[in-house]
Amino acid sequence: MDQVQEAGIDQVQDAVCPILSRESSDVERISDISQVITLNVGGREFTTSRITLMSVGDSMLGRMFSGIHNLTPQANGSYFIDRDGTHFSHILNYLRDGILPSEDESVPLLEAICHEARFYGIYSLQVALEDTIVFLKRARSHERAARVLHSYALAKTGAGSLSYQNLRFVDLRGLVCTGVSFRGADLRNGTLKGGTFDACDFRGANLDGVALALGRFRGALFAG
Repeated sequence: MDQVQEAGIDQVQDAVCPILSRESSDVERISDISQVITLNVGGREFTTSRITLMSVGDSMLGRMFSGIHNLTPQANGSYFIDRDGTHFSHILNYLRDGILPSEDESVPLLEAICHEARFYGIYSLQVALEDTIVFLKRARSHERAARVLHSYALAKTGAGSLSYQNLRFVDLRGLVCTGVSFRGADLRNGTLKGGTFDACDFRGANLDGVALALGRFRGALFAG
């Protein structure tokens, strides 16, 4: 083989080797992110992929499995997280598909999942759950208040008492409540927007954060 042929082969090798190396690196990277991972969360095991755990890159799980940290698995190959695993399936479902827990779930359960989302640093899930919780508290408080109002037949008699009732987050916007006693009631963070509350008694009521805009309160008592 003459020198010209040898030089040509060397040039081909110089051109091909970086490509092969790059392709090999890409294959390793793809294999790495699709790696199956088993987590032991407080004694409960969950199996998922590395790419799922990295779907929210700035979360605790995203950082753990980004490859930056040298993690040591347990003898069975799982990675232990010292956390109650009761609600971890909701965390995984969100990481996999962006699925939020159903609004039909109880508020305490949603609050517990929100607490876990905060711990894992999944702030998009945390914020979404916080908004849902506020909405549900308002809606359910409104339903509760409506039942109380109905029990006193306020719509018919225009008189009744809601004294010392727990009406936090209650939504009474646009409601006509004339001469009703809200004395000592807990109305924090509720709304009375646009309602008519003439001659109502709000003495001793907790009105912190209550929206009163456009409401009518002729003859209503707030002190004394």
